[in-house]
Amino acid sequence: MEKLSKNLSGVVSPALRWTIFAMNVVFWLVGLLTILIGIWAFVQKTQKQILLPIIESRTIQGVLDVVTDIAIVFSILGFVVFSLSFAGCVGTLRQNIGLLRFFRYVLIIILGLQIIAIVCLIIFASVSVKYIQEFVKKTAIVQYTEDIDLQNIIDFIQLSLKCCGAGEDSYNDWNGNRYFNCTEDNPSTERCSLPFSCCMAPNDIDADIINTKCAYKVLKETTAQIQTVVWPFGCVSKIKSLVKRHAIYATIGVAVYILCYCLIIDVVDRLINQIKYLRQEWIKRYEKHDSFDAVSISDLVKKSYKQKMADRTVVERRVSTL
Repeated sequence: MEKLSKNLSGVVSPALRWTIFAMNVVFWLVGLLTILIGIWAFVQKTQKQILLPIIESRTIQGVLDVVTDIAIVFSILGFVVFSLSFAGCVGTLRQNIGLLRFFRYVLIIILGLQIIAIVCLIIFASVSVKYIQEFVKKTAIVQYTEDIDLQNIIDFIQLSLKCCGAGEDSYNDWNGNRYFNCTEDNPSTERCSLPFSCCMAPNDIDADIINTKCAYKVLKETTAQIQTVVWPFGCVSKIKSLVKRHAIYATIGVAVYILCYCLIIDVVDRLINQIKYLRQEWIKRYEKHDSFDAVSISDLVKKSYKQKMADRTVVERRVSTL
């Protein structure tokens, strides 16, 4: 019986198994950390601030409140990564084909959705850009002063990309916000102003302090004067030009990402096939082996973990004859 075990001991590659296990442990820890960050961000807010926008509004604004809420996004993303990597860890450690198949299928679904999204963006590039611009102008900019999370995201993008507004209208897009709108009947004290993130030099007074009033009443000035204070490029237009400029690098990056993703799926598939082959060999050799003692039967049950019903039936039949 020991000889039988030794002959099958190398069927499942230890290197393959422990590589997958180590990879899943890393992602499991990342998922756990992401959940903790989401919970921490959630605690920093009151329950009213998070739930009321969703309860009171079932329109796109309600969805936007969820999508742009860092606490909710991190919690959901962390839970998905944590659950998937946990299934991969347990499936690899216990050689559980069911969990490994679940892990593989979810990876395939995620990869498929990503490829579909990329293909749609490429095929319908002009439509996608137009839709994104309209969404930013009519939803994100309008809600800028109402949602602190959305405000932080927009400010981060405008500061990072050195842009202002959504599309070709650039800073004029901010007239869609009721506080910044430059019409004469607007009673807001921020009328004809822009967010500080639109400024070319938001820290013009002090290098360590952001001047939040750097674009105060700037829309009252002439076009030439405005363009010396704020960026004349829309953020969607800026992203579009950056993608075109670095199209080769972007294509290579996407190709490498998909290749690595497919490699992970292939490695998991190889492990599943090895485990299936091992179980089939055990079943064949149980049936061919004529004499089993009580100790060897116990060893077989321990080593086989969760055998199929056929395997357990064979073992029980052998034990009953002792």
